[in-house]
Amino acid sequence: MFETPAWDEGRADNVINHHEENGIVIVPVNYDLAEHTVTTFREDLQYLVDLGKIYFILDLEKVSYITSMGQSVLCAMKKELDPKGGWIRLVKVDKELLEILSITRLTDLFDLFDSVEEALAYNP
Repeated sequence: MFETPAWDEGRADNVINHHEENGIVIVPVNYDLAEHTVTTFREDLQYLVDLGKIYFILDLEKVSYITSMGQSVLCAMKKELDPKGGWIRLVKVDKELLEILSITRLTDLFDLFDSVEEALAYNP
């Protein structure tokens, strides 16, 4: 039922698979953000923040479920990034996941986009 995080085997530091475009970290999240995956997800995002990364696009196309722990991680990362002028943008949020984010009002905290390209082009 749940998929475990897919690591980029070529990375010595074993950080979540990601790439960068113009200083923006794009993370394709390939698993649900549930109890058994969220700790590693948080640690990997924190590692990237500790390296000075403050702009993130999370591609949630393959995420069908997010627990309260996963939601807490997103909120904590936003709280850490806001004072640094950083942000997290969510893309490719499916209908069921959007409903969860709406009920918990996270749609009020995060910018949501249909594609990575839209999120990259957005300039508030």
